[in-house]
Amino acid sequence: EMALPFALLYKNVYPGNKYQGWERMRELAVAGIEFAIKGSRRDGTCDDYFPYEQAMGALVFSTYACAEAYLLLGLDDERMLAFFRKRGDHLAKHNETGRLSNHQAFAALAAYNIYLATGDAKYKQVSEDRTALALSWQHPEEGWFQEYEGADPGYHTCTISFLAKLYRKSGNESLI
Repeated sequence: EMALPFALLYKNVYPGNKYQGWERMRELAVAGIEFAIKGSRRDGTCDDYFPYEQAMGALVFSTYACAEAYLLLGLDDERMLAFFRKRGDHLAKHNETGRLSNHQAFAALAAYNIYLATGDAKYKQVSEDRTALALSWQHPEEGWFQEYEGADPGYHTCTISFLAKLYRKSGNESLI
């Protein structure tokens, strides 16, 4: 996930950012993506806390960060694209057992980034499917998003943030 902060430091002008345009920041961002590739299982999954758990949360957080860094840096690397496709294919076929809206929102955002990087519309569809699932778990009267067995203000904020980022990228009006 550190690939993204390094890419942001390299790419953007921030007050006091002495790392903007510094090639070492770019190298570290690329190295972060390479680390994610090497640290993944053959099917593209990764672990979070336990060996072989294939955690969706860890997968979508790291996929988003790596794909966002890839896009920010304007990279053109078939090995990285193959990695993103593998992760997107896993998201298309597998889900987790609990109701964690923030994971679904982040899965939608990660899949959309894979679509932007690869141009393959099937990942846009994965994004739309995960968006629809996250939105279906929103409480109809009170507006909070389901996390396990109820509302969680912290994860609610994350879910809204991820969906807002997705809206900026996709223009998907259902997110409003």
